[in-house]
Amino acid sequence: MSHLQALRLMPAQQLEVHGKRFRLFLPRHEIARCVRHLAERIQADYAGKELTCVVVLKGAFIFAADLLRELSLPCRVEMVRAQSYGMQMHSSGTIHLEPAQLDLRNRHVLVIEDIVDTGLTLQALVAQLHAQHPASLHIVALLAKPPAQTLSVPLTYVGKHIPPVFVIGYGMDYAEAGRTLPDIYAVDEHLS
Repeated sequence: MSHLQALRLMPAQQLEVHGKRFRLFLPRHEIARCVRHLAERIQADYAGKELTCVVVLKGAFIFAADLLRELSLPCRVEMVRAQSYGMQMHSSGTIHLEPAQLDLRNRHVLVIEDIVDTGLTLQALVAQLHAQHPASLHIVALLAKPPAQTLSVPLTYVGKHIPPVFVIGYGMDYAEAGRTLPDIYAVDEHLS
């Protein structure tokens, strides 16, 4: 089934993806407001410093692009690929990281993540990045679910804390569908 066939728009701010119904959760104007607010905080905290941004692919690429365009700091951008969901709506518990060889020694590193759910992916990634002896290492996440608040890796910047719902859009997907939606949708358990 193609991605176009997997996604079907419905009335009343709903859509269907791979047979599951989703409802509008965060409209694009709210997302833009979160991104601007995060950028203002990051800009103030890193004033006068060069930033190395490590973007966690695939989900954070849209958020990272919007966030980086809001910053007027000198930034290096690096990408790492991480996967824990696969084709499911919950973390598999198995983390697959494909980090590039990064030179982070004595650099100010900001990890850009779309959503922090269980935090397993982020903990594995941060352990690898810390081993490279950055001057500082902080995390910005557009969204964070309740388990993220108990992480041993603190989230320095969070756009919005959300309940434990599965979301797609704005870079996030369900089995590779819905990633390019400009708004964020949550699965509607009552309709699926």
